[in-house]
Amino acid sequence: MKRLFSRYHVILIRRFLILLLIIVAGVYIFSIQGQSRVVLYQKYHSIIQVANKLSNLWYLPQTIGSSKLPRYDLTIKPDNLAFLNHNLPPLYQNALLTDEFKQPVSAIFTAHGEKYQANVRYRGDLDNHWRDPQKSFFIDFKKDNWYQGINEMHLIIPFDRYYLLEELSNERARSFGLAVPASKFVNLFINGKRNGVYWQVEGFGKEMLEKQFLPGDVNVYGAIDIMPSGETIDISSIHAWRKYSEDVNSQGVDNYADLEEMLKTVFNTDDAQFRAQLPNILNMDDFYSWIIVQNLVSSSHITGANMRIWFDTTQGKFRMIPWDVSRGSIPPPRYEHVYNPFITRALEQPEFLDARNAKLWQYVGDEKNLSDDLSRYDALDESTKKDFYKDAKKVQSNYAYRNLVGEVREFIKNSFVALRENLRYAHGLVTVRLQENNPIAALHVTTDGFSSLLLHQVSFTDGKCQGEWSLYEDLTGDGAMGKDDVKVADFTCSQGRWNVVPDAVIHTGRTEKEGYLVPAAHTTTFFINGEGGGAPPFTQDTLSLEFQNAVTRETADNISIKWHNAIFQFNYKSIDSSLDNFVRAHPQFVREADTLRLSGTVKIASDIIIPHGARVVIESGTVMEMGEGASILSYSPVFLEGTAQQPIIFRRSGIHPWGVFLVSGAEEESVVRHVLMEYGNEDYLNGMYTRGMLSFFYSPARIENSEFRFAQADDGINVKYANATISHNRFERNTGDAVDLDVTNALVDGNVFMENGNDGIDISSAKPLIINNRIERSGDKCISVGENSQAIIANNLLLGCKGYGIGVKDLSSPSIINITAVDNGIGIGVYGKKDIFGGGIPRIFNSIIWGNKQEVEVDQASLVEISHSIVKGGWQGQDVRSEDPKLDGLYYPHGIQLPAREETVYSEVGIQPLQSIGYQPVL
Repeated sequence: MKRLFSRYHVILIRRFLILLLIIVAGVYIFSIQGQSRVVLYQKYHSIIQVANKLSNLWYLPQTIGSSKLPRYDLTIKPDNLAFLNHNLPPLYQNALLTDEFKQPVSAIFTAHGEKYQANVRYRGDLDNHWRDPQKSFFIDFKKDNWYQGINEMHLIIPFDRYYLLEELSNERARSFGLAVPASKFVNLFINGKRNGVYWQVEGFGKEMLEKQFLPGDVNVYGAIDIMPSGETIDISSIHAWRKYSEDVNSQGVDNYADLEEMLKTVFNTDDAQFRAQLPNILNMDDFYSWIIVQNLVSSSHITGANMRIWFDTTQGKFRMIPWDVSRGSIPPPRYEHVYNPFITRALEQPEFLDARNAKLWQYVGDEKNLSDDLSRYDALDESTKKDFYKDAKKVQSNYAYRNLVGEVREFIKNSFVALRENLRYAHGLVTVRLQENNPIAALHVTTDGFSSLLLHQVSFTDGKCQGEWSLYEDLTGDGAMGKDDVKVADFTCSQGRWNVVPDAVIHTGRTEKEGYLVPAAHTTTFFINGEGGGAPPFTQDTLSLEFQNAVTRETADNISIKWHNAIFQFNYKSIDSSLDNFVRAHPQFVREADTLRLSGTVKIASDIIIPHGARVVIESGTVMEMGEGASILSYSPVFLEGTAQQPIIFRRSGIHPWGVFLVSGAEEESVVRHVLMEYGNEDYLNGMYTRGMLSFFYSPARIENSEFRFAQADDGINVKYANATISHNRFERNTGDAVDLDVTNALVDGNVFMENGNDGIDISSAKPLIINNRIERSGDKCISVGENSQAIIANNLLLGCKGYGIGVKDLSSPSIINITAVDNGIGIGVYGKKDIFGGGIPRIFNSIIWGNKQEVEVDQASLVEISHSIVKGGWQGQDVRSEDPKLDGLYYPHGIQLPAREETVYSEVGIQPLQSIGYQPVL
């Protein structure tokens, strides 16, 4: 066959068309300047249509060939057609096609050579259906003269349905098993003239259902397009609905009882009732499929007027019909559109949301479904493209039509992928709360992902496989284990590792935000409970929690796990408690004006927080019986003033250590005199951690003639950010440091330190005066000077400490005068420990460093200056000698006698006091 146009002719024609378009566009733009869009469309609608479609000439070659779509003909008398065209609301003014504009005219419908009597009118609520030359039609066939069993037919302009997208949505809906009206694309001719391609959709009713082998004599409902009074449609009322088909068994009554029951369930129940009743009146599989058909095109268009539901009398439940699904914009990641109230209410229930997500994942989790969808779309495009090119009446030009078809294809892919990635997002915030008694751990799991979480596995190592351990779920949601909570599973143990696979769901939720449904945080708590209770059998390093995405069953990696030790309690209200309220809560205290007084034998079983605004007095002779872990935190100054004959004693009440005595934020100087403290520990109180048995934070203190021993944590005494005087005390066999001073100008004078487990005195970022002390047999250093401290250390005897006599580090520059360091691991050690500081810089005068395993050690980052001293083996410096100082017993040249302290006898505690030091200097 000879070609109608040669390649040369096609090129000439296209160049001519480009020139013509430029000229027309210039004239058009010049003529419309200063006019609004509405005015332009009203005045120049036909001209705009012609101008938009000039580019169709470019596509003339694509129009050659025969049509592939069936042909329908409507024969309408000219007067009737003119009536339809004039009986329309104003264009471009948001007018609606109300009942007065829905008056039909008679026509003859012809298909496949057969003629059918029908009434026809324009259809569609909004003017996009009837403002252009190509308008949407509703055809009502005369009784006993139906076309292929169809009594009602919609012929809709494809542009309103994004050309091919709605047909693809219908095909998807059919694959999900939903009842969908029969639909296809056709060519429509009116009075012999081509009116373009239309999307044909069968009307709703019994025939539509029966063709799909479903019960037909049932109630089929749709929301009313426009309420008679003109108000907004409220689909919670049966008066906002109409019937497309009626249950023949209603005994002559136009019965809406089934719909009213459904609406009552959706709109007039609490959440618990809604979750229980909805599956009884609604086919949930249909419901989820109906939602998913919308999800796949990011649609929220099935709102009030587009709702179609039918009551299946064989199930006693409502079922869904997708209609006018349309297309929306892809929402931001992990968001979805706010739908009609049916869907929104359902997706706010975690169980229904999980079920929707699971069914949606079955579809978008399989790449083949996307491939099949695109193949369907491409097949629709191929079967209709020729006829769309021939269609000069369609709203858009051929160029715009092809662009939109291509854009929608990309949109189908992007929507599919976006849904898949949303479902893969499962996020969890886990707080592991360790507790001292059963349940020994609580797992608070909060999820706010698109998909729910699955606690797949819990395991921990104790190396023993002794006892019994179980996992419980907090059904009451109160965060505490109780009788109404349920056992999920028991742990089993092998080779010292306990394990359980609960596969317990932690539901996510939905809430409305800025026009979207967004993930809402839900928390579920689990308890690890063991026979016998006691301390947790695991640590942060040995407990393993494995989570999965509850929908995809992929490992959930986006999990944040934080730990909470239950010993870290907060009770900030107690700081401002009135003294009357405090005394009512703690009757051991006697109030006298603003003084809180303790005396006699006082039993303290749990933590006590003393508010500010008081003076706390513990009288001489008082014995404080401290329960296991019990602490006292005072925001007021304390006055613990015993006497040599009647000391104040703090002791444990059983075999376990108590906590701490902490004074915080008290401006007046506290006094501790003639006090014995033993077997304290550490604690975390109102956000403050202290490792000192007796501690003063931001609170000045005077501590005299007392004894501190057997502290079980890091420090016997800990002072931070406060001045203190610590004099004439004895520190014996504390587990860690005897005295720890941080950022303080304390005076440490005339104390005895014996056999403490770590350092005798440990100072950091401090400027203390340390004089006249005897420090003997510490587990590490006699004195540790660190973190840029500028101490004065004078007249001290440092004897037999395993690490250093004095360790100077981290930019500290103490002045060391008249000290005797004998029989230590290293007499004087100078070094850098923390990179942020550097080495030490001590100056040593008039001292003896002798008989240590190593006398002086200095690293490359440090510098030491020694003068007028004796160093065994010698040392570079002014008047540094190396002759034997002839140390004899407890006599040390350059030392001084410790000042005598007032002896206190603690015989009732069962330990004899150390003997007096009793040495004299050799002159």
